Amino acid sequence: MRWSEMDNHQHALRQLVEGLQTDLRSLSSESRKKFPAVKEAAERSMMSLRTLALGKTQIDEALAQSDGVLHAFLFGCESRQPKLVQISLTAMQKLITHRAIPESSVGNLINALWGLMENRLEELKILQTIMVLVSRMDCVHGELLAKAFVLCFRLYSGRDSVTSNTASASVRQLVCVVFERVAIEKIGDRTRDSTSPTKHFHKKSPKNLDPSTLDAYLLFQDLCQLMNGDNAVYLVGLVEIDRSLGLELLETVLSNYSDVFLKHPEFSFLLKERVCPLVIKLFSPSIKHRPSGSLGTVLMEKPNFSISLHLLRIVSVLIKEFFTLLITECEIFLSLLVKFLDLDKPFWQRTMAVEVIQTLCAEPNLVCSFCQCYDMQEHSTKVFRDIITALGSFLQSLFTGQSPNSPMSTSTSSISSTTSTGSTGGAGSIGTTPAGMATSPTHGPRRGFMSGNVFISHFALPPSGTAKPIILHMLDKLEPPTVQDSYALALAMTSLQTVVSSISILVDERVVKPLKRKSQRGESLLDWAPDGVLVEMVNSSWCGVLAALSLLLDASMDDLATESILKALCSYLRISGVLDLTTPRDAFVTTLCKATLPRHYALTASVESVHSSPRHKTSTVTAVSTNVVTAAAAAHLSTKNLQCMRSLLGVVHCHGGVLGSAWYLVLSSLQHLADILNLKPTSTGSFKAPGVPDSGMSKPPSSGTLVDLSIIASMLSRLFEPSRFLSEQALLSLVDALCRLSNEVLDGAAVAFQTKDPSLFAIAKLLEVGLSNMCRIQLIWDIVESHLLKVCQHLNSTLREFASESLTTLVRSGLNFRDEINSTKPDEQIMVRALQKMSRNDHLDVRHQQLECVLQVLHSNGQELVEGWAILLDVLMQGAQLKGEIPVQVAFQALQLVVTDFMPLLPRRCLPLCIQTAARFGTQLVDVNISLTAIGLLWNVSDFLEQNRDAIEADSDGAVDADPNWTGSHLTPFERLWLCLFGQLAMLCVDDRPPVRKSACQTLFQTINTYGHVLTQQSWEPVVWKVLFPMLKEVQARSGSAADTKLQTNDGGAKRILIHHSRDTEQKQWAETQKMALAGVARVFQERRAILCELEGFQRAWTCLLDVIYNCSLCPLPEVSLAALKSFQAVVEDENSVCRSAESWRHAWQTWLAIGRQSSREGEQHTQTYLTELLKVFRMMYGNLDIFSIDDLDALSGVLRAVVLVPVDRDSSLFLTSSSTAPVPSPLQRTCLETIEDIYLCKNREDSVVFTERGRLLAPRIISVLLEFSLFASRPPKAMKALGDVLAADELSCTVAFGERAMRMASILYMETMRDRAIVESFVLDRTLKCLRVPLTLKYACPVQSTWQQAADVLLRVLKESLAVVCLPQWKESFGGMWSELGSLLEDFLFSPNLPKTALPVEQRVAHEEIDIKVVELLRTDILTRPQCLPPGFKSRVMALLNRGSEHCSEEEYEGIAFIVCDQEDFYR
Repeated sequence: MRWSEMDNHQHALRQLVEGLQTDLRSLSSESRKKFPAVKEAAERSMMSLRTLALGKTQIDEALAQSDGVLHAFLFGCESRQPKLVQISLTAMQKLITHRAIPESSVGNLINALWGLMENRLEELKILQTIMVLVSRMDCVHGELLAKAFVLCFRLYSGRDSVTSNTASASVRQLVCVVFERVAIEKIGDRTRDSTSPTKHFHKKSPKNLDPSTLDAYLLFQDLCQLMNGDNAVYLVGLVEIDRSLGLELLETVLSNYSDVFLKHPEFSFLLKERVCPLVIKLFSPSIKHRPSGSLGTVLMEKPNFSISLHLLRIVSVLIKEFFTLLITECEIFLSLLVKFLDLDKPFWQRTMAVEVIQTLCAEPNLVCSFCQCYDMQEHSTKVFRDIITALGSFLQSLFTGQSPNSPMSTSTSSISSTTSTGSTGGAGSIGTTPAGMATSPTHGPRRGFMSGNVFISHFALPPSGTAKPIILHMLDKLEPPTVQDSYALALAMTSLQTVVSSISILVDERVVKPLKRKSQRGESLLDWAPDGVLVEMVNSSWCGVLAALSLLLDASMDDLATESILKALCSYLRISGVLDLTTPRDAFVTTLCKATLPRHYALTASVESVHSSPRHKTSTVTAVSTNVVTAAAAAHLSTKNLQCMRSLLGVVHCHGGVLGSAWYLVLSSLQHLADILNLKPTSTGSFKAPGVPDSGMSKPPSSGTLVDLSIIASMLSRLFEPSRFLSEQALLSLVDALCRLSNEVLDGAAVAFQTKDPSLFAIAKLLEVGLSNMCRIQLIWDIVESHLLKVCQHLNSTLREFASESLTTLVRSGLNFRDEINSTKPDEQIMVRALQKMSRNDHLDVRHQQLECVLQVLHSNGQELVEGWAILLDVLMQGAQLKGEIPVQVAFQALQLVVTDFMPLLPRRCLPLCIQTAARFGTQLVDVNISLTAIGLLWNVSDFLEQNRDAIEADSDGAVDADPNWTGSHLTPFERLWLCLFGQLAMLCVDDRPPVRKSACQTLFQTINTYGHVLTQQSWEPVVWKVLFPMLKEVQARSGSAADTKLQTNDGGAKRILIHHSRDTEQKQWAETQKMALAGVARVFQERRAILCELEGFQRAWTCLLDVIYNCSLCPLPEVSLAALKSFQAVVEDENSVCRSAESWRHAWQTWLAIGRQSSREGEQHTQTYLTELLKVFRMMYGNLDIFSIDDLDALSGVLRAVVLVPVDRDSSLFLTSSSTAPVPSPLQRTCLETIEDIYLCKNREDSVVFTERGRLLAPRIISVLLEFSLFASRPPKAMKALGDVLAADELSCTVAFGERAMRMASILYMETMRDRAIVESFVLDRTLKCLRVPLTLKYACPVQSTWQQAADVLLRVLKESLAVVCLPQWKESFGGMWSELGSLLEDFLFSPNLPKTALPVEQRVAHEEIDIKVVELLRTDILTRPQCLPPGFKSRVMALLNRGSEHCSEEEYEGIAFIVCDQEDFYR
């Protein structure tokens, strides 16, 4: 013991001693004269007290061992003198409190108290003393304790009410003390033998109980026997007790000390054999009572309220505390409770039974035991079902007018309703009268319940679980109270809610929590099955509960009451769902959904409440519903509707996992709600909060209602955010229900899609579910995707657009989603494949949304895409085929982003698809600018391929073949990519639009020429045969079939487009393409000739190319034919002839010759430019011809002869006039001469001109051609005069210049080769003189005077150089005819018949005479000096000429002739 406690104890002992001394002195002084014995005893006690106080022993212990002090006070009680008795009792209470009384004196003390009781002295003090004695002195057992109880009961039976009440309280306390002793007493050995010192008061009393336990046993047994009318065994002398007190004592013991009865079989025996029969017996009057006025004989007396009250309390305790011991008896008790609810019972009794039922149903395990022990047994009473049914019947009776309410009496208690007026604008109310309240003309709105014409006001009970029964606590009342319907209704409603709450607790403990623990441990839930007891509880109760709650919900006009009813409905709905009981779950869902919508909403929403009484008019929110048959019908939402909506939304938020197939009912109601409130979905599936309606409102809504509407709209907006916590099966059920609901909308919209907007609720919520469950979107993706794709095909644009937006939103969200916990994300391919499936849709708005999504995905997720590239590119490719301008533009923007930013990220197998996609945009017809830009993207792709060659070749994944014709082991993936690129560009080269063809051709050949070096020899074969030639062939075919009619110059009449005359026909436009294509192919062959020549099929390719050139060069369109020759030039321009074989060049020569012959045929009209280019081709190829025979030269000569005869066209004639005074040949003529010159001349390294060996061999034929051309100067051909007189002078000057140049070339070639045998044997000199004779004979008749002068000059030089060869003996015979021709030439020249038409100027005449002198001088110095070479005839002819000349010459001339004659003499000598 601590020091503080010791000090307190000592202080208390000192106070005890002081108090006892005071009491003894008072006792002594009061008894001096009349009671000397008392005085003497008091004095002795004082002396004894002093002695004990001075001793070493504690005073309390010393007093407990000696009764010296107590005797004085016992004497005082025996005196019967009130003053002395009072002092004595007070002192004894002090001694008892400190346990300072010897146990041996306890009997004397009780006897003294008994004597005082009999004399009716200090009864209250007696009770106090007894109470202190029994509670403080544990030695009070057996007879002493029984006598104490009997004493208290006798005082209770007295006439004084104060004493009786005090005795009643004392008895209750004493009973508690007795049983508390049992509770704290150590349980002894249950096998105690018969020699135990415990005294038994009855031969049938238990033999093995401890004293305290035995006291409690005997006391409880006697209480039961006395109330049953039997004799007491323990409480000897007590004949009967008040039943109310006895029942109260029994209840106290049973409720407070239930452990005693459960631990001791003896006490359990008393329950079965004493208590239960007693209760059943006492219930009999109440059961058999019939109210006055009922049919039949009246049975027994009217039930006693107090006894019924205590009996029901005992029944409640027995059932709650001892159900496991009294299963059979409890069945009887419960059946009695159910019968108490019959209509033939007093209303207070029925209400009190409901209170008991409420207390019982508040125990979840007890309710479960009812069902398990009774309802689940085959031959047992369905107690639990009967209880629920009885409660429902009780509620129903309240609204059918069967409750016998009477005015409140002044002599009885009354349980009335507390009716609060409430505010006129409560939560959820709109208008002047709060919704859910009945109206009264005098008192205004009232809160309560209305069913039919019965109104029951509201009674506010505490929340379920904390409410205490009112009637069952009226222990001090003897008469029954007048119970109002409002309390009974509230009590019954609370009882039902309690039942629901208990079942809910059981479900949580037995199902929800174990499943949660299993889930947390990762255990499988597939083998889970619902608890059979719980299932039976629901099956037994749901019908009754639903009927009752539906009645209450329909009748409720109070917001708080409605809220509590809805809570119970939702709770039972959850219970049914957790246990997977579909029938009750769907029934509760249906009831709740029905309550959310206005009455008759589905039938007619425009019916006014004109047929209802004023009490039915409620505040309403009016909104136009789009789902009602009449579009203008209005639906009225009451405050109750709004409450039900909130509850329904709460069910979805909190218990969506248990709804299963009931989702459809819930969603249908929520869809109606959204339509009524005119809520519009957003792009995330949420809904916009409604504003204040502008029309259709009879009265403006209150602020409270607007708050409710905002809350509901907010809840609808976040309706399925908690769906991510649903199980997989629950989530699938939700999605299936949404799809089913959406299908119904689709069916309705298909019928009336032009008259009203369909509901988007199901699609919006499907979107919200998907967004909320991105972590497991694969579970529902197939369902969601297929349904949204189905909606995208609908005819209604609103549905279609929102579905497409929803699907694309899900795709974007899925690609952006990252599960931070599991580090996972949705399958990329699954998400983007939905976009690919949208390509099957024919609606432009859907495709636009699809392509916008692709663009956004690329912007936000392009860096992270891996497997989805192929699908996205396919989507873009399909988008290129659309007819709408905007979708195509969006798709092309996406493709541009791919090519410019994401090419390095593309898997190598996707590169061909990217190329094909870009090409597909090149073929689209919506916007030509897109096509042109797409071709530019292909150029970007080529750059990428070149820059990333190593990475592409190192990629083991490889590239997918874009064309099966290009597959093969000999081609690498890198080469296939190039072939794919070239093939797509080649395809664009034959597009119907000229700008596209032009751009594609340019890009194709620029790409080939720029990056052709990356291709190996084996890859050039398919380039040639599968790209270039097929493209050329197609272009040629299209060009040949193109129309030559003039194109329209306007575009649909809207905008005028100017077209140049050179492109104003389709044929001309294709001609340009043909020109570009041929030029490009030729350039490829030229620049890649080294590698192409190595190809196995090069010769065949060369032949095909030449054939194309041949065909194109003969095209009637000048630009095509000219371009063909340009291309011919390109392919034959080869500085290194080893790159092509002789066969190739021979084939080229043959092609050229065929073109030349065809072009030079009579009737062919080719321009000088064309022919010039044709000759240039020959000049380029001639050097590479290994063989050029005389026949070839003859063929060439024939072409040349025909070419030079082609007249100058009008356009080219403008450029013939030279700025210089000297005439020049036309370009064609000049080229013709240069062509001939190329045959025999070439330039060496020093850039000097040398004669070729081949030229020497062909010199005779060449000179002949040149001589033939030289005659053009003196005698222009008739074919060259076709342009008329205006241009004749210019053309003539060109022709003369051409002839003169040919003359010079012939002389030069002859002088170089005159010693060659071929020249001599071909009589070239003879032909030369013959040709020179023509201009020399004409002389002044030549078109241009320079012609004969040049001929004279050539004659002089040729003769001077040739005489050395002519005079050679071996060639004497070969030149025999030359002298005759020379004589004629000299005669015709010197004596030309053609004189000047006008007198020549002196200078010119002198110059001409000098030419004649040079000729004569040549005769004198070079010819006549070689007489051995001259034939006789020539000599005489020369002399004759000289003589003739002397006759006509002037003095100066004569001197010259004379000189010659003198020389002749020498000559002759």
